[in-house]
Amino acid sequence: MTATAVQPLTSVELVTRPVTADFVNRSLEMQLMQEDLARAHLNARLEQAQRERVLRALRAQRAARRAEEAAKRARRLLALAVLR
Repeated sequence: MTATAVQPLTSVELVTRPVTADFVNRSLEMQLMQEDLARAHLNARLEQAQRERVLRALRAQRAARRAEEAAKRARRLLALAVLR
């Protein structure tokens, strides 16, 4: 058995070559792959943004709790100072 070498298409063949169903299918498949990739990238960014929002909310709650505790301590110290 002899191996046949595949010759690259010339520019004339590229222009005059009929569009086959296989070519269209591959083009459509590539387009769909790009869309899937873009969709996956968008979903990853949306998930990251959601995680950041949750973390920001947790940090805000923690800061509010610390501020409440500090205010309570200050009121307690003020009350002790007034009583003495």
